[in-house]
Amino acid sequence: NSGFNKREFGGEMGTSVLDLKKGAEELFKDFSESRRNGIKKALRQNKLQISEVETEAELAELHEIHKSWCQRKGNEPDTFEQMKFGYSQKDYRKIFIAKLEGKVIAGSYYRFCKGGILEYAGNNSYLEHQKLKPNELIMWRAVEWACGQDFQFFSLGGSHPFLRRFGGDVASTYRY
Repeated sequence: NSGFNKREFGGEMGTSVLDLKKGAEELFKDFSESRRNGIKKALRQNKLQISEVETEAELAELHEIHKSWCQRKGNEPDTFEQMKFGYSQKDYRKIFIAKLEGKVIAGSYYRFCKGGILEYAGNNSYLEHQKLKPNELIMWRAVEWACGQDFQFFSLGGSHPFLRRFGGDVASTYRY
């Protein structure tokens, strides 16, 4: 044993992958029961509006959430300029946000290759609003959007419990 952690220094990992050819409704059936119930509850409550980022002001609100999230996790946040650059790459990236009473409370980032694969790249959200299930609802809307596009697969970018509850098969991935 070399003492190296495979996750830190490379090696085999896994990512949940959804087959988008199944369609949104069939994929929803593959979600865990708790994930389906959480999404249904959020939809019934009808408190959250899910959309793409449309203005620089929304992006600035999301950046504040990103900074707060990074502070909680002990990570260095991206600058607003870095976030604006990612947002500007509309042919390869998409940002969905959740709003509560007109205020951005969560956002998820996706990157993609048209005709191929969509990949979940990350999420930032306010802790105090997580009971409303904004992260789950954003992901569901992303699945619905992706099924209407020319993508074949949706990589969830990992296989930790939050992601595994969205179903799919775990594919081996490697990081070097």
